Amino acid sequence: MKELSQAINILEELHDYKALTPYYIYASEIELLDNRKTPALNYSQKALQTASKLNNPENKKDAYEQLMKVYAAMGDYEQAYDYQNKYLNLRDSLINMETVTQMANMRADFEIEQKEVEVQQMAASKKMMARIAAITVGSLLLVGILLLMVYRDAHRKKVLNKALLQKQEALRQSKQELEAAIGSKDRLFSIISHDLRGPVGTLGGLSNLLHELLNEGKVKEAGELNASITHTIRQIEFLLNNLLHWSIRQQDIYQPHIERFDLLALTQNVIQVYEQTAQIKNISLALESPLSKLEVEADSNSWGIIIRNLINNALKFTHPGGFVVVRLSVKDQEVVLEVIDNGVGMDPGQLSSLFSISGAQPGWGTKNEKGQGLGLALIHQFVGLHKGRIAVSSKPQKGAHFKVSIPTRVSEQVTEPKSTAKAQTAKLSSWNE
Repeated sequence: MKELSQAINILEELHDYKALTPYYIYASEIELLDNRKTPALNYSQKALQTASKLNNPENKKDAYEQLMKVYAAMGDYEQAYDYQNKYLNLRDSLINMETVTQMANMRADFEIEQKEVEVQQMAASKKMMARIAAITVGSLLLVGILLLMVYRDAHRKKVLNKALLQKQEALRQSKQELEAAIGSKDRLFSIISHDLRGPVGTLGGLSNLLHELLNEGKVKEAGELNASITHTIRQIEFLLNNLLHWSIRQQDIYQPHIERFDLLALTQNVIQVYEQTAQIKNISLALESPLSKLEVEADSNSWGIIIRNLINNALKFTHPGGFVVVRLSVKDQEVVLEVIDNGVGMDPGQLSSLFSISGAQPGWGTKNEKGQGLGLALIHQFVGLHKGRIAVSSKPQKGAHFKVSIPTRVSEQVTEPKSTAKAQTAKLSSWNE
């Protein structure tokens, strides 16, 4: 709980409200499990306030559910019932979005059928006009009038046919886009099913084991087990944050918030969060930069998403005893972020579909960590959102080198002599060769 509180404090200092709500809810759940009801209530109320401030319906739903559980545990069933109703109403509202999509499909099919009927009616009208022209051949004046009418009618039909073809093409494209959106949704559900099943199941098993140890009075062993529980919770938080940001980007509702902040300090904070994961896998995690300060005017949340996912990906695919190095520098009015590891690496086939969620294949980390490629697809989208570039070089069993370059306005930078350990530098030089 101490490490979770530290993570919450860091996010509050960074004003990373989008990531705070899940942390508040997890903190409330832990407090409730330890029968500390008042702190659990405080955390769940903070989660609801943050979700309401961001107008995030998914996080509000989770906050309502947690408040329902806390008030029920406190014996305040009236409040628990009230939040249960709010939770169910919001959940049903989110589910109704899928119904709206189905109705849109039905409407598209109906419009296509209507246009086909119009085409048939136009053909029937053309036949009728031809019969009328044959009957009125005897009158030259009438024939001339009828010919003029036929010409005008043919021209009008040609215009209508052209417009109809354009509408049919637009409907076809809309249908393709809808099918792609449905495929993306199905892929997202697959990710949720595969990526969350393992950590959630592990968390349940660890929770039961912790309960048994506490009942047996084995406090020391319980404390050691708590580190594994915290690590598993962070895995779930990371996956849920990625799913949230992916959903926001798919709806094209994410608006970057430009502010002035120290990007080097942000990078150091993210690395600090992942130090425990690196220690568990016995991986050396280090930051290399010729700078002691790098203040930029940019979207700190976007940078946080990019840095977290690159580091998480490198740690997942690096063997115990390996290294992950994060480099941060400024070149040609661009901020350059590099993440280098000596892990399992990738072949050309994997590199070709690396940033595509539909083409990516499920991957397993060096300690059987599950992954569906959502993190890298998310990195690619946020780098593109800021008109940046991402390059990858890798070989099987030779590690990977990710390089992100984003045009960024630098407010202040302070340079100091490079202080990276010589042994680490020697490792990197050998790997690059």
